[in-house]
Amino acid sequence: MKFNSADVTNIIQASQRDEAFVEELQEYLTSLVKCFGQNNYNQIRKLLPCLTTAWYYLMTSLSNLQTLGEEYAGLIRLGSNNKIPAKYLQLLWLVLYVGVYLIELLGLDM
Repeated sequence: MKFNSADVTNIIQASQRDEAFVEELQEYLTSLVKCFGQNNYNQIRKLLPCLTTAWYYLMTSLSNLQTLGEEYAGLIRLGSNNKIPAKYLQLLWLVLYVGVYLIELLGLDM
């Protein structure tokens, strides 16, 4: 089967849709954590963006499902051999993607 390459607008649409959903998840999680008290919220509030992003991509990408953004823009992530990338590559991508949040959180300079 022949696939067309995604153009920049499709990729940006997908990314914006995913970011909007992750922000919505973060708002829900923030509300939930605040129910357990202000002290608990203050201790983990900096981790919330990392947790929600990791959870979202773990539930979608590592399950070989499209993210909401990919589905919205009609994208399918394929490797060079026109197959869905292996799980270890998707996990490596997720670790690197979420790792940026952790580096910022810890205040490490690279």
